[in-house]
Amino acid sequence: MELTVDRLRSLQLFRHVATLGSFSAASRECGVPQPSISRAIAELEADLGVRLLNRTTRRVGLTAQGRRYLERVDDALRCLSEAESVVRTGFAEIEGDVRVSLPGVIGRRLVAPRLTRALLDHPSLRVELAFSDGLGDLTDRAFDFAIRVSGAIPEAFVALPIVESRQCVVASPTYLAGRTLPASMSKLDGHHGVFRDARTASLFESAGLTTRFIADDLELAWRATRDGLGISVVPFWLVREDLVAERLVELFPGAPKPAGRITAVHLRTHELGPAARFVLDVVSQHIRDAVMPLPII
Repeated sequence: MELTVDRLRSLQLFRHVATLGSFSAASRECGVPQPSISRAIAELEADLGVRLLNRTTRRVGLTAQGRRYLERVDDALRCLSEAESVVRTGFAEIEGDVRVSLPGVIGRRLVAPRLTRALLDHPSLRVELAFSDGLGDLTDRAFDFAIRVSGAIPEAFVALPIVESRQCVVASPTYLAGRTLPASMSKLDGHHGVFRDARTASLFESAGLTTRFIADDLELAWRATRDGLGISVVPFWLVREDLVAERLVELFPGAPKPAGRITAVHLRTHELGPAARFVLDVVSQHIRDAVMPLPII
């Protein structure tokens, strides 16, 4: 089957609907009318001769064939994105040592699995990843650059924005069972919270919530939330699959929430060499691909 521009667009729309679990949410995210998305996916299903999505009035879920298809589509779209990155970077051999500091959950889930390909393509390149959230590491341990989420960037550093990460308020069905669903983010009396820092906990406590657990490792907070300990604020990319599989439920989807900006930073006194610039491009592209759906063409 020929991969035309229309087919590529349909694949991207299918991935949006599958990951968001909703035609209306995909429409808002992509800026494409909902009838156009429905028509594109119906045509895709007709061409393939299989049903990819189960549609109900409540939500949209993947069929068994749809889940297998999504895995291959996801890989194919990411390969296309990586190919563009290679072309932009050029084909010259990249060599040298690059040291990167980044939060553990981003390193483990977004960067490390995809960085392997770049290392295989460039045998003279060596990368050291260190998991940390502090900017002090850049001066104390001579890292080339760091990846950080939100927070003020001191004047001594150059900030290179990568992507805005949508945040969502979630809880597990286990936690919500037998509890009254909170009506709004300003009325959380009787509910418990799980957070990654005291500042976020304080904001929710002002709405009547009781904090049960604070962990500066986002992955620990996410696991505690999924286990039913309470309500939490997490990046959408981290819980996308949990929401589709209904292991977590998004609360207050229409309420405004501050986005988490993912940024690359390096010391103003430290100029990035060719190897560091290459790794930064690769890391940034992987993060963008995972955090936000590919743009619709």
